[in-house]
Amino acid sequence: MHPAMPTAHASQTPLPAPDTSRAAPIAQGDRIAALDILRGVAMLGILPVNIMTSFAVIHITLFNPSLAGPLSGAERWAYLVMHLGFEMKMMTLFSLLFGAGMVVFTQSDPSVRLSSATRRTAGRYYLRLGWLALFGLIHAYGLWYGDILFTYAICALPVYLLRNCRPATLLAIGIPLIMVAVVIFLGLGGLMHLMRGNPDAWKQVSAEFHPSAEAVAAELAARGGGNYFDLLKWNFPNALMMHLAVFPLFAIWRIFGLMLVGMALFKLGILSARASTGTYFAMVIFGFVIGLPMQYLGFAYTDRSNYDPAMVYGVFTNTTYIASLFIAAGYIGVVMLAVRAGMLGFFGKLLASVGQMAFTCYLMQTAICITLFTFLGYFSKLSRVELWGVTIAIWIFQMLFATLWLTRFRFGPAEWLWRSLIYLKPQPMLRSST
Repeated sequence: MHPAMPTAHASQTPLPAPDTSRAAPIAQGDRIAALDILRGVAMLGILPVNIMTSFAVIHITLFNPSLAGPLSGAERWAYLVMHLGFEMKMMTLFSLLFGAGMVVFTQSDPSVRLSSATRRTAGRYYLRLGWLALFGLIHAYGLWYGDILFTYAICALPVYLLRNCRPATLLAIGIPLIMVAVVIFLGLGGLMHLMRGNPDAWKQVSAEFHPSAEAVAAELAARGGGNYFDLLKWNFPNALMMHLAVFPLFAIWRIFGLMLVGMALFKLGILSARASTGTYFAMVIFGFVIGLPMQYLGFAYTDRSNYDPAMVYGVFTNTTYIASLFIAAGYIGVVMLAVRAGMLGFFGKLLASVGQMAFTCYLMQTAICITLFTFLGYFSKLSRVELWGVTIAIWIFQMLFATLWLTRFRFGPAEWLWRSLIYLKPQPMLRSST
């Protein structure tokens, strides 16, 4: 069995006390299999979303999927599998896991345990976030505007201050924060509706969701022409828009709130396969029964409106936003039940390996997709069905790559660099190193 994957019974035991004689990353034996597997699911699951709403298509497709081709026949099913099954759910899982990871970090990092009442504790945590923010900025402005690393780093800044709160307190703060964005989107939907009375303003807003042929051609040339500097020029203002508009309107509320909920769920044992079987069955049943119909109805209603801006903000975005919380809970229930039952076998090892190398795999996905769609010229050239073929091929490659890499090395390349910067010295990379 892979050293990062204890049995279902072992995954329900507390983390062993680490050697507190020196500062070091979490040891392989201290990892929690359920968290690694769930992180692997999220890491792979984010790929079809990023491909079908960003990497391979014009960016406004996120809000108007009809721009990527007719939503009929096999193409409709290909979109719905992505939209209902993955869109925003994987972001939810990542945010929950980031909060859980903060608890694991403070429990398992020796320097944190030795100096929990000193500035050294917070210093190491904030150094971790500082490097992540820098990686995110380089990724966002140098490669892809859709980067999430910087946003996670900023949202996680206040999380440390709440690390000792009880689960009930974390939930009481986190859940209302998550719902702030729902109110904002409802307000934006109402504002769009009022703007119908102003023809000039309405024309300008509608052009964002139904861009002109000239605007589409300009994006195709920049993102599919194979020229890195054209890509960089197009990417910069869009990355800036993500940081100045999307972050305050949407990301900060959802991600920060979910991080707090993730801390609570970890403390309650839900994210480490320690909760009752009944709890996980309830998460599966209620999560999918409520979430899937809600999101489908929101899609169908907005699709019939031809992606009217008011409907996009007020209905499409909000139903996706809320339904994703339920569906993500369903995924957690499925994964935890499978881990407890020992059903995943070698597939679980593959997922756990991707989970342990999530940082590397995330950056690798960007590199692969930019190469394929921008430099090789496949941007906006493939159908959704074909894009699913690309997605599955990358899934297989990443699972095999991560598993083989971890047979020899302790960390992925990006994880090794990040940890070395956090602990201010190169970390042993080979598994035989001490």
